[in-house]
Amino acid sequence: MRFYSVVTMFLICASAHAAVPQSKLLRFFPQSGVLWQDLAPINWVDVDSSSGVRDWNGTQYTYNGHDAVDMAPLGFAEMDIGVPVFAALDGIVIDTHDGEYDRNTTLGARPANYVVIAHGDGLYTRYYHLRKGSVAVKAGDAVPEGRQIGLVGSSGNSNFPHLDFAYIENDKALETFHGAGNALESRWVSQPAMPTGPIITDFAFFDPTDNVILPNDFRRTGTFLKNTMIAWMYHGVNFPRSYTAHFTFIRPDGTTAATYSDTATFDPLNSYTWDAWDYTFFDATPVGTWKIQMRVDGVLVLEAPFAFVSNQVYIVNRPPRAITAEFRLATGSIATCAPVCAITSPHLCDDYDYGTVRYTYLWKINGKTVRTVISAGMSDVLPKGLVKYNDKLECVITPSDGVMDGAPTTISRIEKKNAAEPGWLGAR
Repeated sequence: MRFYSVVTMFLICASAHAAVPQSKLLRFFPQSGVLWQDLAPINWVDVDSSSGVRDWNGTQYTYNGHDAVDMAPLGFAEMDIGVPVFAALDGIVIDTHDGEYDRNTTLGARPANYVVIAHGDGLYTRYYHLRKGSVAVKAGDAVPEGRQIGLVGSSGNSNFPHLDFAYIENDKALETFHGAGNALESRWVSQPAMPTGPIITDFAFFDPTDNVILPNDFRRTGTFLKNTMIAWMYHGVNFPRSYTAHFTFIRPDGTTAATYSDTATFDPLNSYTWDAWDYTFFDATPVGTWKIQMRVDGVLVLEAPFAFVSNQVYIVNRPPRAITAEFRLATGSIATCAPVCAITSPHLCDDYDYGTVRYTYLWKINGKTVRTVISAGMSDVLPKGLVKYNDKLECVITPSDGVMDGAPTTISRIEKKNAAEPGWLGAR
């Protein structure tokens, strides 16, 4: 399966579907992360059974014959931290494989690490390209919705870390999203909306002496010596096939120092793009906090700070910024679904040094720790069935750049059976 994609959704426990049984509807995407923040869909299922190519939305963000949704974290750095993969629905594990090399950067006929789960009534889900040594289940295991089954990797026919998630019913791979290109009913309890226009999923400044080969293959920074070259990169999705990126550099006093632009094109069968630029500043550069603004075809899509300093001693590491989070639950109960803890603060500029941020998720039920995990993803999931009515559920999230921790954030909730309004405790 080719790399290109990414996706993570949130939990909503309710159903207005008549044709599709509740047991077959997705409540969250089975990968750590938040859609359109650190994850975004790039390759969908090809719903055109002919030699043509069409995705569920009526566009061509896939390739011919692709039978899954590809979902990628933001590079090998996040893969190395760990990006959990979860069982999408209750089921029985029917097949697994592990032990294969997981850092492939070129496509080829190599075996992948994977898990396959049967959900009954002809439905299976398949999770491919997992990290070596991460498969946490075996054939015959009964797994609840939300159980961690592995980590994202780049094993098998893959050229970048990603999860290939397939939803297979009666031996036919289905696209779970309904739209202009896919007449089949949505397989979501509540289908996440598809945003319009280009979205930046990652942005960073980096050391301009680095030879960047793959996205995120560089030393990140947010501070430079004055009068030097700076370099920056971005990942984006939903971009036009051909576009012009405009960059404006703004001095500490708010005046414009320079502008830079370039026209880019990318693979017509994938919505993912990434690029890197550099720019040399000259003697007029003052020290202080600057800003870069990025526009795509004239539309502002990013504003990010960086700093010039007069001496190397002022280039120091800083902890990640404070975060906000919430349990994503619109209707229903955390006692009957897998709870999702999602970070709600913006992913871009979450660390002023543009380091790869990871999060420690500490889950407690009635004060007792039930799960602790370090993840590069902006969400985590607790298996269904652990939380009972009137239990106090807590999740403590601590961001870190791998050197310094940021301030922890705690969210908590007590689910009261038959209560009109569940009680929220703490931050959302």
